[in-house]
Amino acid sequence: MTDPTEGSFDGYSVPDEAAKVFKNGILKNPLIASNLPQDFETYAKSISFHGSASPMIPINWRFAESISALKGLEALFVNALLVKKYNIEPQEIAIDTRGADRRVGQINNADGSTLTTASFQDKAGKELFDTYIHDADIYSKGSTGLYRTMATNIYKTKDNRYFHLHGSMNPEPSQDAVGVPHNKDCATFQESIAPYVEAVAQLTSSELQHRATDVFKQAGTICYSASEYAESAHGKANANAGLYEVHARPNPAQPPTWWTPTPSTSPSRPLAGLKVVA
Repeated sequence: MTDPTEGSFDGYSVPDEAAKVFKNGILKNPLIASNLPQDFETYAKSISFHGSASPMIPINWRFAESISALKGLEALFVNALLVKKYNIEPQEIAIDTRGADRRVGQINNADGSTLTTASFQDKAGKELFDTYIHDADIYSKGSTGLYRTMATNIYKTKDNRYFHLHGSMNPEPSQDAVGVPHNKDCATFQESIAPYVEAVAQLTSSELQHRATDVFKQAGTICYSASEYAESAHGKANANAGLYEVHARPNPAQPPTWWTPTPSTSPSRPLAGLKVVA
């Protein structure tokens, strides 16, 4: 058996496994397939996966494989759109598993620079971020450092469980739930998480769940095992749900139609002109 700490695995391939997740976990999953476009098998045939056989991020979940499979699902919908709206054949689409996981938390700029959540750690990084993306954060606008960001993280509780503290758009209710200051100058990542580590360690998981959910109305949760989650009310409610559900809401005033085209609307930019309201 090859030592996985050396970066290789006997007989294991991230692209191959991503393809299996895409095929078996999505396309052949009855909870998902029922909500896929007609002829989805045709749209999926031209989608392939490639990249390094070994994972790039050391993690005990099949992160790259799952993200890559979801990118494959996106590609399927793009192919369906190209056929339905632009009357062209499904395109060959290659999913790079090496980049799929990075794209979740990193932006690669044309000049070679990158942006991540760590970009807020110092003034220079924040200025680089503002160069590319307008800072519309009305709660933490202008702040630097990771302290407020670390209101969203997993911390160990007094009863040796773990709790996913969730800062939402405004981290202050979650900060109040554990009793830490709203703002604090921290030079490093370790300094940023230290107040949360200390505060959460003073509360049991059930105490923190009550404070976060019932008192401060936040989305934090105890970290459950798979079996614990399956037995929870949340797990039971989602036991027969797929990645998403589609519910038709017919409206005579808004019949189904394509969005208004713009000068940039074309098969090379199939979504140009579309606005999404979340």
